[in-house]
Amino acid sequence: MKRDSTTQSLTSPQKRPRTTTTNHLITLDYHDLVACKDLSKQIEQAFGEHGLGILAVANVPDVLEKRLRLLPLAPRFANLTDEQKSLYEHPESYWSFGWSHGKEKLQGRPDFAKGSYYNNPCANAPFGTDPTTTTIQEWISFAHPNIWPTEHVPELESAFMDLGSTMCSVGHLVAKQCDTFVSSVSKDYEKGKLARVLGDSKVTKARLLHYFPKKEEARARADSIGSANPEKLIPAERFRGRSGSFSGSDEITIATAIGAKAAKAAKAAKAATEATVNEEEDFSSWCGWHNDHGSLTALCPAMYFQQEKDGSVIPLKGSPDPAAGLYIRSRNGSLHHIKAPSTSHLLFQIGETSQIHSGGILQATPHAVRGVSVPNVCRSTFACFMEPGWEEAMNAPLDRSPESAQSSNAEAALPKGVPPLKQRWGSKDCPFTACNFGAFTKATLGALH
Repeated sequence: MKRDSTTQSLTSPQKRPRTTTTNHLITLDYHDLVACKDLSKQIEQAFGEHGLGILAVANVPDVLEKRLRLLPLAPRFANLTDEQKSLYEHPESYWSFGWSHGKEKLQGRPDFAKGSYYNNPCANAPFGTDPTTTTIQEWISFAHPNIWPTEHVPELESAFMDLGSTMCSVGHLVAKQCDTFVSSVSKDYEKGKLARVLGDSKVTKARLLHYFPKKEEARARADSIGSANPEKLIPAERFRGRSGSFSGSDEITIATAIGAKAAKAAKAAKAATEATVNEEEDFSSWCGWHNDHGSLTALCPAMYFQQEKDGSVIPLKGSPDPAAGLYIRSRNGSLHHIKAPSTSHLLFQIGETSQIHSGGILQATPHAVRGVSVPNVCRSTFACFMEPGWEEAMNAPLDRSPESAQSSNAEAALPKGVPPLKQRWGSKDCPFTACNFGAFTKATLGALH
C-alpha cells in the first residue's frame, strides 16, 4: 500500500525502547494472530502514541463472501418507506437497537448523512427476551434484545450475525496482542486485560451503515425541519449543513421558511463562513469527526452503489471518487486517507476505553468519512464496537497518571467539535477513581443525541 507520510523517530516513554515507525497502515496476518506470534512492534506502530490508531488484518477466512452477503442489505433497508423503517426504531435505547437516522449528533449537528441498523452481533438476547426486566430497563442501550426487520428484510439477521461474529473473533486475537504490548510498557497493567474485558462482555454492538446520496441527505434534513417546525419559524442552527453553514441544497427551503430578505442575509453569511471553513469539516461530509468510545472497533471495507430513480441500487467495483472514504487525523495533526489493502481485509481501530485502560499507551484517533462528489452514489459498511460490560471500572494502571491518558499534544490535534477525553472522564459524573463504562457511555451518548 502507498505510504502517505515520511518516517518519524519516536522517543521512549518508559522502559521499553521505541522503534522508528511510519505513519502508514500497518497490516497483520490472521495466521500470525492465530499462532500467537509476538506482534508488539506492529501494535505499537499502529496503536501507540505516534501511530494512526488503526491497522488491517489479512487472510481472514470467508470475510469476502460474508461481506458480500451483508452490505447490499443496507441500501435495501434504507430504501424502505419511512413508515416501514419506523417499525424498527427504538428511541428508548437512544436508538442503540434497530434503525436510526438523523438522531445522532456529530460536531454538534443532527447527522442525516447516514442511517444505521444496530444490534448485538454475538447474541440476540444475552439478558433475556423480556424487555421489562430490571437489568434491561436500567441498561437498555446495552441490554435490550435485538430488533430485526423480519417482515421486510428477513435475510438481515443471519448475514449480520455471521459477519459480526467473525469480526469479533478476530478482534479478540488483536486484543491479546495489544495486551502483550501494553504489559511491556506498564508493569501495573492487568495481564490480559483487554482480552478479558472483551471475553467477559455481553454487550458488543454492531452497526450496519448506509451513507445516503447527497440529495437524499438534504431531503431528509429538510423533511425533519418541516415536521419539527410546522409554522416554519426555524432557528438558523437547524439548517446547518456539514460545513456548519447553510448548505446550497437548503437554500430554497430557507427562502420559503424565513422570507427572501432573511434568505439573502443567510446566503451572504454562508459565503462569509465558507471562506473560513476548516479542513476537518471538509473531510467529514458523510460522517463527522469523532472518536470511538469503546475498546476496539472492527470495520469491513465499504461497498459503493449507484442509486437508480426507482430506488434500486447497482453495486460498483469501488469508489467512483478516489478522494472519498475514511480519513484519520493523527496526533501530530496530519491527515491520512485510509484504504484497506483489499476488500477481503478487516480494519481495527482503538477506542477511548482502551486508551483509558492502558493509561494512554494505546490511543484512539479521530476519524471521519468524506462523501463522494459523484451524484446518486451511496455507500455501506459494517462496524463492530467491542466494549466492556457497563460495570467495568474505567481506571488507568497505577504506574500511569490519569492525565497521561490523553496528552496535551493529542488534545490540541483534535478536530473541531471532537470533545477531549477529560470532558467525559475525570469529570463530576465520571471521576477517575469511581467511574464505570456505563457512566462513561451515558456521558458519551448524551453528548451525541
